[in-house]
Amino acid sequence: MTRSIRAAALFSLLALAVVACGQSQPARFYMLTPLDGATAPAADNAMLTVGVGPISVPAYLDRPQIVSRSGPNTLVVDEFDRWGEPLEDMIPRVLAENLSVLLGTERVFLLPRRRSIHYDYQVEVEFSRFDADADGSAVLAARWAVYPRGEDEPLRFGQTTIRSAPTATGFAGLAAALSTALEDMSREIAGEFDTL
Repeated sequence: MTRSIRAAALFSLLALAVVACGQSQPARFYMLTPLDGATAPAADNAMLTVGVGPISVPAYLDRPQIVSRSGPNTLVVDEFDRWGEPLEDMIPRVLAENLSVLLGTERVFLLPRRRSIHYDYQVEVEFSRFDADADGSAVLAARWAVYPRGEDEPLRFGQTTIRSAPTATGFAGLAAALSTALEDMSREIAGEFDTL
Protein backbone atom coordinates (compact mmCIF):
# COMPACT_ATOMS: atom_id res chain seq x y z
CA MET A 1 0.00 0.00 0.00
CA THR A 2 1.52 3.29 -1.05
CA ARG A 3 1.98 6.17 1.32
CA SER A 4 -0.75 8.28 -0.38
CA ILE A 5 -3.28 5.44 -0.16
CA ARG A 6 -2.46 4.91 3.52
CA ALA A 7 -2.83 8.63 4.18
CA ALA A 8 -6.19 8.70 2.38
CA ALA A 9 -7.41 5.66 4.34
CA LEU A 10 -6.30 7.22 7.63
CA PHE A 11 -8.00 10.51 6.71
CA SER A 12 -11.22 8.62 5.90
CA LEU A 13 -11.16 6.81 9.26
CA LEU A 14 -10.58 10.08 11.12
CA ALA A 15 -13.43 11.76 9.22
CA LEU A 16 -15.80 8.90 10.12
CA ALA A 17 -14.76 9.13 13.78
CA VAL A 18 -15.41 12.88 13.84
CA VAL A 19 -18.84 12.42 12.24
CA ALA A 20 -19.73 9.65 14.70
CA CYS A 21 -18.69 11.80 17.66
CA GLY A 22 -20.66 14.76 16.33
CA GLN A 23 -23.94 12.85 16.33
CA SER A 24 -25.63 12.91 19.72
CA GLN A 25 -28.77 11.20 20.82
CA PRO A 26 -31.90 13.34 20.33
CA ALA A 27 -33.41 15.09 23.34
CA ARG A 28 -36.79 13.96 24.66
CA PHE A 29 -39.23 16.49 26.14
CA TYR A 30 -41.84 16.04 28.88
CA MET A 31 -44.76 18.05 30.25
CA LEU A 32 -46.78 18.09 33.45
CA THR A 33 -50.46 17.36 32.96
CA PRO A 34 -53.25 19.25 34.74
CA LEU A 35 -56.25 17.68 36.40
CA ASP A 36 -58.88 16.45 33.96
CA GLY A 37 -61.90 18.69 34.44
CA ALA A 38 -64.25 16.02 33.13
CA THR A 39 -63.49 13.63 35.98
CA ALA A 40 -62.97 16.04 38.87
CA PRO A 41 -65.84 16.92 41.18
CA ALA A 42 -66.05 20.71 41.04
CA ALA A 43 -67.40 23.10 43.59
CA ASP A 44 -69.73 25.87 42.44
CA ASN A 45 -67.79 29.10 42.94
CA ALA A 46 -68.28 30.72 39.57
CA MET A 47 -67.67 34.26 40.87
CA LEU A 48 -64.65 33.39 43.04
CA THR A 49 -61.46 35.01 41.71
CA VAL A 50 -58.08 33.61 42.72
CA GLY A 51 -54.60 34.90 41.91
CA VAL A 52 -51.84 32.29 41.82
CA GLY A 53 -48.33 33.52 42.53
CA PRO A 54 -45.64 34.09 43.22
CA ILE A 55 -44.52 30.48 42.86
CA SER A 56 -40.84 29.89 43.60
CA VAL A 57 -38.81 26.88 42.48
CA PRO A 58 -35.30 26.05 43.76
CA ALA A 59 -32.42 27.29 41.61
CA TYR A 60 -31.14 23.74 41.00
CA LEU A 61 -34.33 23.10 38.98
CA ASP A 62 -33.86 26.25 36.88
CA ARG A 63 -32.66 24.37 33.81
CA PRO A 64 -34.29 22.51 30.91
CA GLN A 65 -32.81 19.14 31.93
CA ILE A 66 -34.73 16.90 34.33
CA VAL A 67 -32.99 16.65 37.69
CA SER A 68 -33.02 13.60 39.93
CA ARG A 69 -31.04 12.50 42.97
CA SER A 70 -28.61 9.61 43.25
CA GLY A 71 -28.13 10.16 46.98
CA PRO A 72 -28.93 12.62 49.80
CA ASN A 73 -26.40 15.19 48.57
CA THR A 74 -25.97 14.28 44.90
CA LEU A 75 -27.91 15.55 41.89
CA VAL A 76 -28.05 13.95 38.44
CA VAL A 77 -28.83 16.24 35.49
CA ASP A 78 -30.03 14.26 32.48
CA GLU A 79 -28.78 15.89 29.30
CA PHE A 80 -31.25 14.25 26.90
CA ASP A 81 -34.45 14.18 28.98
CA ARG A 82 -35.81 17.70 29.37
CA TRP A 83 -38.87 19.65 30.41
CA GLY A 84 -40.88 21.07 27.53
CA GLU A 85 -40.90 24.49 29.21
CA PRO A 86 -39.23 25.96 32.31
CA LEU A 87 -40.62 24.53 35.54
CA GLU A 88 -41.01 28.07 36.91
CA ASP A 89 -43.60 28.60 34.14
CA MET A 90 -45.13 25.13 33.89
CA ILE A 91 -45.77 24.50 37.61
CA PRO A 92 -47.79 27.72 38.19
CA ARG A 93 -49.79 27.17 35.00
CA VAL A 94 -50.73 23.59 35.92
CA LEU A 95 -51.45 24.58 39.53
CA ALA A 96 -53.78 27.35 38.32
CA GLU A 97 -55.57 24.95 35.96
CA ASN A 98 -55.98 22.42 38.79
CA LEU A 99 -57.38 25.04 41.18
CA SER A 100 -59.76 26.28 38.50
CA VAL A 101 -61.23 22.77 38.18
CA LEU A 102 -61.27 22.02 41.90
CA LEU A 103 -62.78 25.36 42.93
CA GLY A 104 -65.32 25.41 40.12
CA THR A 105 -64.31 28.82 38.76
CA GLU A 106 -62.74 29.96 35.53
CA ARG A 107 -61.49 33.06 37.33
CA VAL A 108 -58.06 31.74 38.37
CA PHE A 109 -55.17 33.89 37.13
CA LEU A 110 -51.40 33.78 37.30
CA LEU A 111 -49.75 36.66 39.15
CA PRO A 112 -48.19 39.04 38.44
CA ARG A 113 -50.25 40.11 35.45
CA ARG A 114 -49.62 42.86 32.95
CA ARG A 115 -53.01 44.35 33.84
CA SER A 116 -54.20 44.41 37.41
CA ILE A 117 -57.29 42.39 38.26
CA HIS A 118 -59.48 42.22 41.31
CA TYR A 119 -59.08 38.88 43.04
CA ASP A 120 -60.56 37.59 46.27
CA TYR A 121 -57.65 35.43 47.37
CA GLN A 122 -54.02 34.91 46.47
CA VAL A 123 -52.17 31.58 46.61
CA GLU A 124 -48.40 31.62 47.10
CA VAL A 125 -46.20 28.51 46.97
CA GLU A 126 -42.52 28.00 47.72
CA PHE A 127 -41.18 24.67 46.49
CA SER A 128 -38.15 23.08 48.12
CA ARG A 129 -38.26 19.89 46.03
CA PHE A 130 -39.79 18.78 42.74
CA ASP A 131 -37.62 15.93 41.51
CA ALA A 132 -36.93 12.18 41.69
CA ASP A 133 -35.35 10.43 44.64
CA ALA A 134 -32.58 7.85 44.32
CA ASP A 135 -35.19 5.05 44.33
CA GLY A 136 -37.08 6.68 41.43
CA SER A 137 -39.93 8.09 43.55
CA ALA A 138 -41.30 11.49 42.61
CA VAL A 139 -40.94 13.95 45.48
CA LEU A 140 -42.80 17.25 45.93
CA ALA A 141 -42.09 19.39 48.99
CA ALA A 142 -43.56 22.88 49.32
CA ARG A 143 -44.94 25.50 51.68
CA TRP A 144 -48.06 27.37 50.62
CA ALA A 145 -50.32 30.11 51.90
CA VAL A 146 -53.72 31.59 51.02
CA TYR A 147 -54.04 35.35 51.50
CA PRO A 148 -57.09 37.58 51.25
CA ARG A 149 -56.47 40.37 48.75
CA GLY A 150 -54.38 43.19 50.17
CA GLU A 151 -53.60 41.41 53.45
CA ASP A 152 -50.14 40.51 54.75
CA GLU A 153 -51.29 37.71 57.05
CA PRO A 154 -52.40 34.43 55.46
CA LEU A 155 -55.80 32.99 56.28
CA ARG A 156 -54.54 29.47 55.68
CA PHE A 157 -51.09 27.99 55.24
CA GLY A 158 -49.57 24.56 55.08
CA GLN A 159 -46.57 22.43 54.31
CA THR A 160 -46.95 19.58 51.86
CA THR A 161 -44.60 16.66 51.24
CA ILE A 162 -45.69 14.03 48.75
CA ARG A 163 -43.73 10.98 47.66
CA SER A 164 -45.19 9.05 44.75
CA ALA A 165 -43.90 5.93 43.00
CA PRO A 166 -44.24 6.20 39.20
CA THR A 167 -46.60 3.70 37.62
CA ALA A 168 -44.59 3.71 34.37
CA THR A 169 -40.87 3.50 33.74
CA GLY A 170 -38.53 6.25 32.61
CA PHE A 171 -38.97 9.99 32.64
CA ALA A 172 -42.51 9.82 31.21
CA GLY A 173 -43.46 7.90 34.36
CA LEU A 174 -41.68 10.50 36.50
CA ALA A 175 -43.50 13.38 34.77
CA ALA A 176 -46.83 11.62 35.37
CA ALA A 177 -45.97 10.98 39.04
CA LEU A 178 -44.96 14.62 39.57
CA SER A 179 -48.21 15.69 37.88
CA THR A 180 -50.13 13.52 40.35
CA ALA A 181 -48.17 14.98 43.27
CA LEU A 182 -48.99 18.51 42.07
CA GLU A 183 -52.65 17.49 41.75
CA ASP A 184 -52.63 16.18 45.34
CA MET A 185 -51.18 19.45 46.62
CA SER A 186 -53.75 21.38 44.57
CA ARG A 187 -56.49 19.39 46.34
CA GLU A 188 -55.01 20.27 49.74
CA ILE A 189 -55.01 23.97 48.89
CA ALA A 190 -58.48 23.89 47.32
CA GLY A 191 -59.82 22.13 50.42
CA GLU A 192 -58.89 25.15 52.52
CA PHE A 193 -61.32 27.32 50.53
CA ASP A 194 -64.22 25.33 51.99
CA THR A 195 -63.61 26.97 55.36
CA LEU A 196 -62.90 30.53 54.20
